[in-house]
Amino acid sequence: MTFVCPFRISRTNSSGLVAAALGVFLLGQAGQAEEPVSLAGILSRKNRETFDAVAAYVGSNASAGDADKGYRWLFEAARREGWEADALPFVDAYRQRPELDPVTKVIGQQVQALGLARQGKADGALDAMDEALSGVGLRSANESLDFATALATAMQSGGKPEASKQVYERLTRKFFLNPGVRQFCENRSGKLELLGKPAPDLGIQDLDGKPVAWADFAGKVVLVDFWATNCPPCLEEFPSLKQLHADYHKEGFEVVGISLDDDRSIVDSFQQRAKLPWRLALSNTDRDATRERFKVVTIPSMFLVDSEGRVQYVDVRGTELRRVLERTLKKAP
Repeated sequence: MTFVCPFRISRTNSSGLVAAALGVFLLGQAGQAEEPVSLAGILSRKNRETFDAVAAYVGSNASAGDADKGYRWLFEAARREGWEADALPFVDAYRQRPELDPVTKVIGQQVQALGLARQGKADGALDAMDEALSGVGLRSANESLDFATALATAMQSGGKPEASKQVYERLTRKFFLNPGVRQFCENRSGKLELLGKPAPDLGIQDLDGKPVAWADFAGKVVLVDFWATNCPPCLEEFPSLKQLHADYHKEGFEVVGISLDDDRSIVDSFQQRAKLPWRLALSNTDRDATRERFKVVTIPSMFLVDSEGRVQYVDVRGTELRRVLERTLKKAP
């Protein structure tokens, strides 16, 4: 069985907006949850300090010659770190400038869409998505795929999972002549149909030859991760997953890794080096039946299942995964 690993595929006075922006950055650090001690946590805190400093500079020096660079940096950092909601006031302030850099404008529109989605404002987020896509050429789909994936997960994080499918519907309409985009969106939408439903049955065997079943994880929050050794985005996710496992395993978090590799020896060799601290299984041990039940066509594909056995989030990764995992664990009995 083959698989696909996609990878890259009249002027208004702005003083009120700047004041609001300053309020956001000043409150930003105080409202953040304490990160566990780790390299990622240290870098995140330092990045936040820089984000707040640049926000203060831009908010107080909107007419400075390098203010445009400041806005660009804020938007890119917000995208990278998941701080889009904090950057919303700066998007509004940037729009009031006499001249707008086309690239910065698009990034700002993406930040607006993601920030509104995280706040649960799905309609506004979808409108911002349309604005962001309006300036994208029909042959430039790869970055739009990444943006749409991020927006669909932000919709889930913001409590509007039903809007995730609308993201892919709109992307399909935008690139209606691109069969690759259509297939990508159909695959993503298929997995979203599992949200809120009991997780599909597990029929695979782990590397020790033992059956993997939901009964093994009763009362646990479980991440089901479909991956393969030749999928770079899958492998890039492992360091953060290992940190998540270390931080929350004692609180009831488990991971099940299902490899789509055909050769068992390749997975064994990889595990000897990687030492992933969770159960690993091969998809071909049940002839890919589990994979088909989870509607997995492309990888990486991740499903966060709550303590009651229902799929709560699909394809949420990175910092977003940490946020929704903490939220899901708090709801566990």
